[in-house]
Amino acid sequence: MPLGVFQEKDYMSNRYFHKRAHYLAHISKSLLHSSFSDKFEFSYSYLEGDCFKPIINIRPQKDSDSTSKWTARLILSYPQSVFPLAKLAPSKANLKSTSHPSPDYNQSILMDSSELNLQHHSFFTQLSTKSPAFNQTCQLMKVWAEHKVFYRQSKSNPDDHRLVGFSRFGWFVNFLVAHVLLGNREVGQKAKIGGTILQTDPAALWKHVIDWLSKWNSESIVCMKVMEDSHPFPHEEFNSFGTALIDPSGMINLTTGIPVGTLKLLCTAAQRTASLLKSGNDVFGAVFSRPSYSFASSFDYHFVVRISSEDIERLCHEEERKTLLNALQILSRSLQLALGNRVTGFALLRQLPEISLKFYQNRSKSLPPAPSEFTVLQVGLVLDSAHAFNLVTYGPSPDSSPVELEKFCKFWGDRSDLRRFQDGSIKQCVNWEVHNPLERMQIIKQIIRWLLIRKLDFKDDQSVVWDLIGHFDDFIQENPTQITKIYEKDPIEIGFTNVMKVFNEFTKELKALKENGLIPLSITSAQPESEYLRYSSVFVPGPRRLKNYPHQPTTTKYLPSLLCQLKFESSGKWPESLEAIQKIKAAMLVKIAEALEQSGQVVESTIVFDHKALPIAQNVALDVLHSSGYAFKLVICYEREEMLLDEALAIDTNDRRETPECKTSWLVEALGSYRKTFIYSRKHHDAITALQSRFPSFTYTVRLIKRWFSTHMLLSTHVSVELVELLASVVYLLPEDEQPPTTGSSGFVRFLRFLTRWDWKNEPLLIPLQSSIGLPSNALTHFPVESLKTALQSFRSTRKKDPGFHRYTYFVATEDDLEGSRWLLSTSGGPQEGKTAKTILRPTRLISDRLQTLASASLEVLEPSLELGSVGFQPKTLFKSPLKHFDFHLILDLSCSTRLHQSVDRVCPDSVPFVSTLETRPQIDDDPVFEFFKELQLIYGDSIEFFYDQFGGPLIGGVVDRRIITRVSKATPKPRENNGHNRNKAVFDLDACLLQICNGVGQGLVAKVLKKDVDY
Repeated sequence: MPLGVFQEKDYMSNRYFHKRAHYLAHISKSLLHSSFSDKFEFSYSYLEGDCFKPIINIRPQKDSDSTSKWTARLILSYPQSVFPLAKLAPSKANLKSTSHPSPDYNQSILMDSSELNLQHHSFFTQLSTKSPAFNQTCQLMKVWAEHKVFYRQSKSNPDDHRLVGFSRFGWFVNFLVAHVLLGNREVGQKAKIGGTILQTDPAALWKHVIDWLSKWNSESIVCMKVMEDSHPFPHEEFNSFGTALIDPSGMINLTTGIPVGTLKLLCTAAQRTASLLKSGNDVFGAVFSRPSYSFASSFDYHFVVRISSEDIERLCHEEERKTLLNALQILSRSLQLALGNRVTGFALLRQLPEISLKFYQNRSKSLPPAPSEFTVLQVGLVLDSAHAFNLVTYGPSPDSSPVELEKFCKFWGDRSDLRRFQDGSIKQCVNWEVHNPLERMQIIKQIIRWLLIRKLDFKDDQSVVWDLIGHFDDFIQENPTQITKIYEKDPIEIGFTNVMKVFNEFTKELKALKENGLIPLSITSAQPESEYLRYSSVFVPGPRRLKNYPHQPTTTKYLPSLLCQLKFESSGKWPESLEAIQKIKAAMLVKIAEALEQSGQVVESTIVFDHKALPIAQNVALDVLHSSGYAFKLVICYEREEMLLDEALAIDTNDRRETPECKTSWLVEALGSYRKTFIYSRKHHDAITALQSRFPSFTYTVRLIKRWFSTHMLLSTHVSVELVELLASVVYLLPEDEQPPTTGSSGFVRFLRFLTRWDWKNEPLLIPLQSSIGLPSNALTHFPVESLKTALQSFRSTRKKDPGFHRYTYFVATEDDLEGSRWLLSTSGGPQEGKTAKTILRPTRLISDRLQTLASASLEVLEPSLELGSVGFQPKTLFKSPLKHFDFHLILDLSCSTRLHQSVDRVCPDSVPFVSTLETRPQIDDDPVFEFFKELQLIYGDSIEFFYDQFGGPLIGGVVDRRIITRVSKATPKPRENNGHNRNKAVFDLDACLLQICNGVGQGLVAKVLKKDVDY
């Protein structure tokens, strides 16, 4: 803009910006009336979202012949000599409405100076010439930031939300790299000139930039090395900013407009990357090859706030410039005050829309399109797990600085009160009330809603302030209408603490049996092995009401057992015979049952034999119904049993002529059963329990993931509980260049994202489960180097043996399982080319591919809803499995289900008619429908894949194996023979098979059958 446009004091009270806008309007009119206007598209937007700085965007017409997709932005500037620099110093007050300094306003005018922009351009040009690594390092930083929340390429969708304060992140990064390259010169310190390697090696320079960022105190003032012929302001001028990174001209604070929480987020991300770099591992994939940023998976909590013009007026009532940008700065400062050390950082994201530029000759008849009624603001929080869920927000003590005390009390108002704590200290504080563990995870929601609705007066409406916190809670809770009828105490209120307390008391009761002379050997340990006792079951186990149990509907009578293994003191009286050992175990359990009943703490106990188990393998357990309302399943671990099995197997293997093949297979099966039951399960249990202690949100995450698997009819039927727990641990132990999630909902979203992008066919999953035990929550965990080669070799060998994935699909290894198949479900059958059926492992290729499809579909629903704050979003859509792909549905008689109160459909058990039985005793682990499902798998598993939701699912789905159409199947009745050349081919008769199911094993359980292309 020419000198003649301005007057001496145009820098005051927005006069410069009004003239700037008028000048741009004249340019716009000239462009629209130009001879070339029909060849281009013209629009206007706001520079960095500042409505006082409109700019013009010029692009070729979409239907033009231009092959390049370019955008020219016209940004107005002024000669620096127009305004005295001293008048634009940060400490000067240039707005009439206040006598306080206006540093942001002053800098906004300075940034339009043509001389200053030319100085910056010259500075970067010279630096690029002197240091070949500079430009490439800047590109590396942008790639690094693009995988997070900080940077968007200009070619990305203009409707995407951009980070508030980082609209010019590339420009900001250029100065960061220059600062590290030229040296760190804080106030009063000499600059340290970068070495030759930093000038020539982009990777080395990039690492130094990351290291500098990781150590940067984002609330300090840092000065870059001053350029020649510049006129810097005194350092004291920048004290009003609080946070400052001063550019080489000495006049611009590069962090102006960037919320402190966002700067902290940048530093936290750099700290994670720096830790990864120091680990010595190859970090290229983790840092530069990750999928692009996703709002849904990058934050622990997400809020969407719709800000109207009335909201802006209200927030900026003390400001002369009542703009959205100022409103966002006020909001970010309020967030920082309200959340404090509960967050490591936060981000505000908004759209920077472009509006088509048109010239209206007659305003009264042709008005421009009305602007949007509100601005959609995304708020993402990254929580500090050490402080995020504290029940108290601590303030200053009465003898602290009066300024701090007044600031705290003014902000919190009547929410704040003075309290004395147990350590004797007296502080101002804010107390947040919760009634159960799930509510405690929502303290952040309480604080945010108080801030927005009570403090800042936003409307208490989901269409204004939207979040997803707590929306998934219903899926890990049983039917609330039945809770008081089934349980003595509400499991939601007492959490897992109660069941762990009862288990510890029960352990003491068991150990006291020997002291009272009731059993021959003392019990040295009772070790839990149940998902209910490692905080990972879908539902919190509650204490059952035993007195009115006979009068409860059969549809709610499921009583799960909590498995634990007993170990006795050493004794030489144990037999050497493997079969005799099992009989001794049974006798010992009988003694324990008698002793427990004498103690009066047990309602009843039952010896349970597994009729399918081998006589030389673990085949007996003791079911104990405790007076507390919980049921326990006790098994005995005799450690010498493994050695005896090893010795017997070694003898049989060495002399194959004298050993029947079936005996050897028995020994192999018995040894595998022993190790899985008493060794592997125990190690897995300990590792998952430790993981929960290290990451408190893991419990919620794994429970929600299990519910997702079950509603899609895959949990326990096609994917083992242990494998699901291992997959869930990935987002905590292998988060690559991300902080582990602090909330269960973010863990769930990250799990879906991981499952969607995991190339399981070519990528083994190596989980450092045991290595993570005892580490702090922010420590990086790596798979041991000595085990890594073995695991990779095992993976390559597995893929070489089975390139078609007919037997092996997922390869999920831990330090204790380098073969990666321990927790795959095994089943016999499956059409094979050979004469004998081989054991296949689940999940099969069909299920593995289906899981990725389901995860991808879930993300497609979830991510847009989180980003836009969709009020109509129903989380239940993620937990409803599509049924059209099944070849048939076995619709179950719901009166036969004992777990209807756990159904995701919230079927009211009282509305389902049930047959009253004479059985008054609680039946532990009684689930007739699931037993029916297992029978179907056993009988028809070589021909049909069955699917069932064990938590009160209303149907069993079936998919017929297409390969058996021309092969003989065990599952069919007598094959129908065709005439002619097809005479020797058997045809699978699905109708006959379904009739056989309904009239046979499914009689009384199946209400009706629906067939594809007939009934749906």
